[in-house]
Amino acid sequence: MLAAPAHNILLKSLKALLSLLNSMLESYQRLQNFTLYEKEFLITSNTEKLILNNQAKETALFEIEKMEVERLHLIIEVCKLLSLPYDTDGDLKLLKLAAILESKNLKDQSQQLQKIHDSLIKIIDEIRKQNQENAIYANSAIQSLNGAIESFKEIFAGSKTYEKKGIYRNGNRQSGNFIRKEI
Repeated sequence: MLAAPAHNILLKSLKALLSLLNSMLESYQRLQNFTLYEKEFLITSNTEKLILNNQAKETALFEIEKMEVERLHLIIEVCKLLSLPYDTDGDLKLLKLAAILESKNLKDQSQQLQKIHDSLIKIIDEIRKQNQENAIYANSAIQSLNGAIESFKEIFAGSKTYEKKGIYRNGNRQSGNFIRKEI
């Protein structure tokens, strides 16, 4: 068991970590909504809304990246307080941390971590599946556009058989020569 001041610092760090993880979960839920909207906009070919949606999606991804950096710092801080080994990239799985917290009689925090872990895994898996489905729709749209472009090329290229290639010259007209004269 940790001394009271260290225990309070640990609780404060865990509270910050749990708060951050809940914020990350909310951001991932927004990201999931953006992938669902993306599917709708791909199906309806609404490019204006698709562009706006993708910009919002990029913003959400940027926020998640920033929170991930903060999460790594908090994980390292918690590892130091618990005297646990850690990598400089803060590679400590949430379930492993939850098990360690449970062994340290921090059951509430352990259960919260497990719940957040399960929710994150579920939502990230759903986002991954939706992105794969959206890729299929996007590739289909690209193939349709390529087909339309080829059709336009054929239409605007014109018929080569009836193309005007010759040059009209003004000047003396001469009659043609006979190749053979027979009577």
